[in-house]
Amino acid sequence: MKWGAAGKTDSEISVIMSISVPTVRFHMTNAARKLDVVGRSQAIYRAATLGYVGMGPSHN
Repeated sequence: MKWGAAGKTDSEISVIMSISVPTVRFHMTNAARKLDVVGRSQAIYRAATLGYVGMGPSHN
């Protein structure tokens, strides 16, 4: 979620995390479901408002 909050695409996240793009999508979808929202943007927003991820500058 932190990379999504930093504006990274699924492809960029897959490279950073050394996992496949479908795996990134699976985890984003799963996080959205657990946060009871629909979609990537809502999941990132909800996670940020709950304090799970920061919305400030990312640390690469």
